[in-house]
Amino acid sequence: MFPAGLRTLVKSHAALQPLYARYRVAKAQRAAQRLTRFLIDARFCPPEQAQAIARDWQSVSEHTQLSQAGILNLETMARYAIDSGIKGAFVECGTWRGGALSFWARAFLRNGGKPQINPLFGFDSFEGMPGVTAEDGTWASEMLHGRPMDALPPEELTGSLKPHAMNAAEEKTCRAIVAASGFPPAHTQIVKGWFQDSLPQWKEKIGPIAVLRLDGDWYESTRTCLENLFDLVVPGGVVIIDDYGYFVGCQKAVNEFLAARGLQPELVTVDVCVRYFIKRAA
Repeated sequence: MFPAGLRTLVKSHAALQPLYARYRVAKAQRAAQRLTRFLIDARFCPPEQAQAIARDWQSVSEHTQLSQAGILNLETMARYAIDSGIKGAFVECGTWRGGALSFWARAFLRNGGKPQINPLFGFDSFEGMPGVTAEDGTWASEMLHGRPMDALPPEELTGSLKPHAMNAAEEKTCRAIVAASGFPPAHTQIVKGWFQDSLPQWKEKIGPIAVLRLDGDWYESTRTCLENLFDLVVPGGVVIIDDYGYFVGCQKAVNEFLAARGLQPELVTVDVCVRYFIKRAA
């Protein structure tokens, strides 16, 4: 409907905001219709279930950066946790606006899950991205700083917990999106803070983890999450790494952690970014 340049103009012009809002709604509706048709044609589920999945995706689509493949992976993992009777929390590190967490909650409830058995935990700084390190590579540096890594002063490569605006989100927005899923507040925890600060304090409160979703992007963030939470993942539980195929620092942190533990799980490819594996019994 709108070419890219015109879209930018419309978004910046207050008088045209209602028109742009209608455009966004129409775009999401068309995408939901395509998703419904794909699910039916692929025989993923019956038509009524396909429509329900597409509606849930449409409800959160502006609040997640996951591809539809990533969304369907959450749908599949919700069903897997329920059907396997795995007891433990769904923990997401890097909630951003709460879209992925909210979709999980919707899928979990829609498929008959019991929140008291599989509560929700979401962790995010809600301040944006922390600093990069040399392990994150020049692409991460260019995304965060607009400069290649070799052009940065050493103090910018320490992984400092100094917020950058990239991927900043408001905590209240995340809470509202998750609350709209209908997941009981008594079984929902949204925790603000850098992973390095919050996870050591909260890991004892979380207890067993059924599904751990890591969306921290950088090397240090991913490593911190694995070091604090991996041992809580129950045998048969799932670890989803959102950025494994996208950021070299994330991939390096995962590979190093698994190698140090002597683990060689099958990393299943969901899309160009997302991988997951099932934790086997020791």
